[in-house]
Amino acid sequence: MKKLVVIDDEYLVIEGIRVMLKRIGKDYELVGSASDGQTALELIENVHPDVVFVDIRMPGLSGLEVIEHFYKKYPDMIFVLVSAYKEFEYARKGMELGVHSYLDKPVTMDKLKNTLEKIDEEFQERPDNTDVEHQRVIHMNHFRDRKSTRLNSSHITI
Repeated sequence: MKKLVVIDDEYLVIEGIRVMLKRIGKDYELVGSASDGQTALELIENVHPDVVFVDIRMPGLSGLEVIEHFYKKYPDMIFVLVSAYKEFEYARKGMELGVHSYLDKPVTMDKLKNTLEKIDEEFQERPDNTDVEHQRVIHMNHFRDRKSTRLNSSHITI
């Protein structure tokens, strides 16, 4: 089961996606939602979802800023921009940040299903052990090893 998070300042969008996910019956579980960018940062850091649907314009941090915060830290996390705005500049910036898809509002069953099918194809093409939780563990171990190396090298006496 893949973990999915929805970040949108419109309650009806979040609930609509929740209902449609259940109807589609794909291998996705909605594990959390947030209505602003700052809450999104905390949610994503705590839940480590495989897929994040994020609105572009929200209170606080924008969806692009949320993506920018995580795209290097968790390179296997899939981001889908959700927006009522069809401006090319948003799509271009999203592509620079490695956004997988751009889903325009209103989100319909067909649009969501097609997006999830594309995401499924991406997951099938990946080698094993590239889920986000695995990436988080690797990141934490790397940080711990770097910290340990710095501590050890600073206490060397000659």
